[in-house]
Amino acid sequence: MKDIVDAASIGRVKTGYRPDIDGMRAIAVVVVVLFHLGTTGFGGGFIGVDVFFVISGFLITGLIRNEVDSTNTFRFGHFYLRRVRRLFPALALTLAASLVAAILLFPPEPLQRFAGSFITSIFSVSNIWFWQEAGYFDAAAITKPLLHTWTLSVEEQFYFIWPALLFLLMRISKRSAPIWGLVIVGLLSLLWNFDLAYFNSTVTRTLAPPLASWMENEHASIFYLTMFRMFEFAIGALLNWSPSGMLRKGWAAEIAAAAGLVMILAPVGLYSSTDVFPAWRALAPCIGAALLIQSAQTARTTSWMRTAPVVWVGRISYSLYLVHWPLIVFYLYWRNQAQATLLEQAALFAVAVAISALMYQFVEQPLRKPGTTKAANRRFLGGSAILASVFVGLGAMIYFTGGATWRYSAEEMELLETAATGDDHACFMNLPHTREDIDPACYQIDPTSRKKSILLFGDSTAEHLVSGFREVFSGRYQVLQFASASCPPMLNYSEHDTPNCPANVEAFLTDIIANNQYDLVVISSTSRWFPLATGFAETARRLDAAGIPYVMLGQIPYFDQPPADIIARLPEGAGIKEALRSRVEIGCDGSERGVDKLVPEERFFSMEKFICDGGYPRYELDGQLIHKDHIHFNARGSELAARAIEAWLVETGNLP
Repeated sequence: MKDIVDAASIGRVKTGYRPDIDGMRAIAVVVVVLFHLGTTGFGGGFIGVDVFFVISGFLITGLIRNEVDSTNTFRFGHFYLRRVRRLFPALALTLAASLVAAILLFPPEPLQRFAGSFITSIFSVSNIWFWQEAGYFDAAAITKPLLHTWTLSVEEQFYFIWPALLFLLMRISKRSAPIWGLVIVGLLSLLWNFDLAYFNSTVTRTLAPPLASWMENEHASIFYLTMFRMFEFAIGALLNWSPSGMLRKGWAAEIAAAAGLVMILAPVGLYSSTDVFPAWRALAPCIGAALLIQSAQTARTTSWMRTAPVVWVGRISYSLYLVHWPLIVFYLYWRNQAQATLLEQAALFAVAVAISALMYQFVEQPLRKPGTTKAANRRFLGGSAILASVFVGLGAMIYFTGGATWRYSAEEMELLETAATGDDHACFMNLPHTREDIDPACYQIDPTSRKKSILLFGDSTAEHLVSGFREVFSGRYQVLQFASASCPPMLNYSEHDTPNCPANVEAFLTDIIANNQYDLVVISSTSRWFPLATGFAETARRLDAAGIPYVMLGQIPYFDQPPADIIARLPEGAGIKEALRSRVEIGCDGSERGVDKLVPEERFFSMEKFICDGGYPRYELDGQLIHKDHIHFNARGSELAARAIEAWLVETGNLP
């Protein structure tokens, strides 16, 4: 993930090779790797990507400007040849190694998703692939070894757009048009960030409703999509028109260099992956990177960035970025761990650096420079095209055959094939969402219907029952939902990544129940037992005051990993039932986690009694899995639960 041009002889002042730029790359890649390793104190290490984007904007713009200034034209073919030579060989090797590891380790469903990311990485659109996948029920990053390629796709899309845009601007005017053009592009990109991040896409909905609908997951959109990162490239690009001596001498250089380092390193420790990003939070590391580009070449404060070891890490930063994430993902998946120990982190870092050094020396360096003849360049491009075609063919074969199912026995495949679900989550409020983001028909009673109403209220364990309730009850009842990710059904409770929970629950317990006289509210929540025990009384009081009957579902026993993954990774001859029983996270101990004490006995349905069999959670019925992940039911499990709840409602007289 580094920019793909040499730093030689570019920029406003032609200074030759810039070792300080490699020093910046070293900082950026190290904080990214430590963030991905889960190292304490590096929760905001993802900002290293933004530093790379600023560097790319500076260097690529400088290259284009210098060529247009000196020749009054620009060799687009030569530019893109250099890009392919610089990026593709190391990427191809990483993809090939990842493909082999994924086939050896991943079960069908994660392997099929891997194949999708594999193909889109080749076409430089994996950022769009991962953006479309993003959501509460998205697969864990530990099954996405190519997740980091989204940044490469953003850079490559930038390379596709930027030369033509800048060339056209410089044909208008070599100074004023590019500056104003870059300022406008950067400001529009940044303001668009704010519109989606903090203003519920108000401007976008007004000017382009289809676009707002397409980018419904606002936080994922600004994170993954290129137009929301253009301001970062523009910050770097504009440095090519800054006064040549600004911040390069004396105390000005020292202050700028120190400030730049602080603006990059402070967010590394202060930010976290749950923050809304980029938006305003990206300005600190981006401006910090700009200050370093202007000052680090001469400042004594940053002399360590120009030392040989740091520069060497910067030189291998592209390979290190490519290698580190698949290495971490496959290791943790193989070890069945969510987090590496400190010793493992050190070992993984060392292995990643060693592999990167070899790849830099024997793949990057020999192939990066254009050939001396057109025939040599044509051979390289032809070979790259053939290799890319082979990769696409292999990826498509895996994707369209369901993830190499030939690797499993008939019994295992019978179970694995039933794990997938086609649930519709359109009415589910994901982590950044409020009721404004879903159709009111999701929770409002249809006054024209003669059916009574049942509404599911709570977190994702309420939402996963919707498909089953629709199957069982929709012939006689309106089945509605008001479910928010990780939001227990109580007032004034939120966590760092669920700031909208209080507003969502408050809206339901005030405006919504005031305007909708539900015949029954079915409440479900998981894991947050202590806050629920102290805060549910007010929820109950408001429902009682509104005259709305309600019942409470108990805690669902669940596994530490999706049953499908556990089954797919069984060693030869291992028993499925025994393996799953050894992987129970919340078991069948009869405690109900105190949830049964929150409502009268006749209003409490024990999910534990429903799902437990012989002291362990059931995982299948008639040879079909009932879970889509470690806790949530698939369509089969949802229907099974809904039928059990229906029978209980009838038995206890709670069914309206």
